[in-house]
Amino acid sequence: MRKGPFDYVSLVVLIFTLAAVVYYTAETVRLRKATQRQIEASIRPVIGIRIEPPDSPFSRTQRREERRLVLHNDGSGPAFNVVVDDFTYDGRLLQFDWGSGVIRPGEARDLVFHLKEDNSGTNGTVNEFFYWMTKGQLPTPTTISIHCVSGSSHRYTYQFSFEPIAGRVVISLKEHPE
Repeated sequence: MRKGPFDYVSLVVLIFTLAAVVYYTAETVRLRKATQRQIEASIRPVIGIRIEPPDSPFSRTQRREERRLVLHNDGSGPAFNVVVDDFTYDGRLLQFDWGSGVIRPGEARDLVFHLKEDNSGTNGTVNEFFYWMTKGQLPTPTTISIHCVSGSSHRYTYQFSFEPIAGRVVISLKEHPE
């Protein structure tokens, strides 16, 4: 059977249609991924640690007479399954307590720590944390990892570095969320 000019035109149109379908499929996938990133960013927890001075006007918990570490969520979504890793150094174990494993957006909690050595232990304040680092009971800097999960099941890890500088404890975010 002999092919006419319309058969070739039909083939060219079919090829252009296939190219258009492939292109728009790729664009749809790209837009879907961008939308997922935007949704995750809008519900992502942002965990931080700060030192609150005595009688801080920013305190969301009861006022105290001493400085304290505060674990807070400044993100727009809740942080689920919050875990602060224990820290081990030279036979000493530094453990943390912050209450339950969920931190709501805007919520702040006291971050209580306990240093265990041999069969004894000490609950610490920010001043004692500074003392432990300057006297070699903890390394300088001391790095603490905090893990959490967002409402969309994405996992985040935040690493905070504590370092004594000029007579005070300086906290810096060492690694950004995954």
